[in-house]
Formats: sequence, structure tokens, C-alpha cells
Amino acid sequence: MDEDKIAVSYLVDCSSGQILNEIYRGDSFYVRRQKQKDYSAKNKNDIEKDKVYDFGQDAKFSMLSSFSAKQLADEKLTASQYRVMLIMISNTNYKSGLIAFGNNRPITAEWISNELKIDKKTTESSIKVLVDKGIIYQGMTNHKTQYFFNPYIQYRGKWINKTLYEMFKNTKWAKNKETST
Repeated sequence: MDEDKIAVSYLVDCSSGQILNEIYRGDSFYVRRQKQKDYSAKNKNDIEKDKVYDFGQDAKFSMLSSFSAKQLADEKLTASQYRVMLIMISNTNYKSGLIAFGNNRPITAEWISNELKIDKKTTESSIKVLVDKGIIYQGMTNHKTQYFFNPYIQYRGKWINKTLYEMFKNTKWAKNKETST
């Protein structure tokens, strides 16, 4: 018999003992309390009125957790290092963390220098600090340097790919995140 068709648990009415539903391997469910339903129903208009669906963000909208923001503040980066980091954040690709242009062509230190109007040596030393601190990862593909942003600090999307996870899973950022929750 197919194991996916065998119930592993049941939802039972306590007063009658009647089975209300079967739960199979891999199923998930959400319990919504009557108190929650009542609140939502009572405050539906206020809840809907408070939502702002389009507040000007573009397709490159990213998320930075308050935990990460505090950790970054504690890193005591220089102004140039923060500027380089912010330009990299603004070019971080969805799910992969690759810091690149929209066509997936990786950005370069030279481009960052031109964009920020700072010396290339300053850019390169800033990148080195960001790499050393685990904020970004620097790798080589086809003799081209690629940078990836640490998803424990900033990411785009609801999930990340496994390669990106593997790059950063042993950084202090991942460890700090685990101990802070």
C-alpha cells in the first residue's frame, strides 16, 4: 500500500469521538482560533485600510532584518565600506544572492568605483573587508570575479537557493541568527 495514503494522525471531535479529518504524511495544517477569527472579522475594514500594497518599491525590493541591521552597526565599517555594501545590496539578484546587473552579468570593482566616484583601491579594500567579515562571498567563474550577498543579512524573495545557503551557513551571521531566536 502507498504510504502517502495511510493516515498518520486524525482530527477528532473531543465530545463525540468522531473523526473529523485524516492527516497524511507531508500534510500540514493551521489552527485558527475563534478569537483570531472574531478579531479579523470585527476589524476587517481597519486591517484592510492600513495595508499599503504599492508604496513605491520596485522589482529590486530587498529585505534587511532588524537583527542584521544591528549586527552591521556593530561591525564599525567605514563610510566607504558602507557605501560599497549598499551599492552591492541594490544589485543583489533574487534567490541566488549574486551581485550583478539585471542580465546576470556580475558587477565589478571598477563599476562600483565609477558609480560611487571613489578610488578603485578604496573599493577593492572595502570589498576585502566585506569578504573578511562574511558579509559577501567572492568567487571566480570562467576567470571572472563574482560576489554574492550573505542571505542572513539581506536577501530578495521568500527563499534562497541551496548553493547560496552552503556559502554562508557557517558564517558568524548564521550562527548569531540561530542563537538570537
